Amino acid sequence: MTLDFMVLAIMLVWIMVPGIAVFYSGFVPEKDVNRILFNSFLMFGIAGLLWVAIGFSASFEGNFLGIIGNFKHLFLSGLDLSSTFGTTGLPTSVYLLFQMMFAILTPALFLGAMASRARIKFIALFVICWSLLIYYPLAHIVWSPSGFLAQLGVLDFAGGTVIHIDAGITAMILAIMLREPYKYNNEHAKGNTMWILMGTVLLWIGWYGFNAGSALQLNNQALNAFFTTTIAACSASNVGRFGR
Repeated sequence: MTLDFMVLAIMLVWIMVPGIAVFYSGFVPEKDVNRILFNSFLMFGIAGLLWVAIGFSASFEGNFLGIIGNFKHLFLSGLDLSSTFGTTGLPTSVYLLFQMMFAILTPALFLGAMASRARIKFIALFVICWSLLIYYPLAHIVWSPSGFLAQLGVLDFAGGTVIHIDAGITAMILAIMLREPYKYNNEHAKGNTMWILMGTVLLWIGWYGFNAGSALQLNNQALNAFFTTTIAACSASNVGRFGR
């Protein structure tokens, strides 16, 4: 039952990446839709493979000063994927894939701040450097039992710090630094409300795997996260509608 639940959670978080792509595409001018779609899906190729090559080992294997892991299992060499990982109760392969979805989704979250502003080469290089220098150390610091914030008792159940604060600050910095390329010569970005709606639906569905799956098993904590996710999304829709 636990493995079935976690495989479903992995698939739901996977859905959030195309959800982000569709959602952002609804806000940009029509000429930039293909670019934002491509950039979002590119995260599977860049952030996904980088996670296998370096990320998992750097985030969750070993410890150096409570800031970063080690690089002993590059490309998963010497790693027993069928063994139980730490205290998670899950096979290493399942936990690795669940965390991989987060590593892919997080840079996709701040791509909207670079829509139409940056070339693909810059995006690829930035995501690689950002993952190595920001995401992996932060994941280790907060989520690894040996991370120094984890040792201080910091709790990040489903990415509030490692993912959302991290991606939000990155997006703000990118929006400030890349301000000039966003000038469209008075072009009006009409957007597409249907794309925004469909992206919202995909993200809402994905959040169930994101939040409930962070319990790592189908228990009361997972059910409470599922319930809270539903109520929070319903409440947010009312704020968006009546809070203008």
